[in-house]
Amino acid sequence: MLTRLRALLTLLRALLRRLPRDLLSVRTKGVDKQLLTSNKGKRLRAFVDGSVTADGGCGFSVHYDEEHQLNFHGGFNPGSVPAESNLAELAALYWVLRHHPRGQRLSIFSDSLHALRVVQSVCAEDEDGGGSSGRESKRERRQRA
Repeated sequence: MLTRLRALLTLLRALLRRLPRDLLSVRTKGVDKQLLTSNKGKRLRAFVDGSVTADGGCGFSVHYDEEHQLNFHGGFNPGSVPAESNLAELAALYWVLRHHPRGQRLSIFSDSLHALRVVQSVCAEDEDGGGSSGRESKRERRQRA
């Protein structure tokens, strides 16, 4: 049942590991309003969103800027995994990481705290050498936020 979700997380981890640590910053509290409203780097910002569709599938969209070639929306059938917006949001994050040109700066905006914490967890595993259980104490989460 969780096979597809685990596969998606494995792919997400592989993509995140390609990013140099100094280029990846995850904020789970507040929004960098200066980055959000700035015209500088406007075409290097991706807004992602995932949802459950009326037919029980999942959908997601990625929006960079008006008529940007990487704007995308689509859907997928989660199969035996229950359709939920967290899965769709992770799929949107995966899509952006998979398709964004390597070597170009990228800022991703998501309204999914769950998806952002998954990315934080992957980064924390990499910093620990993969030896941690992936669970953080409340104190560690506060320090990270």
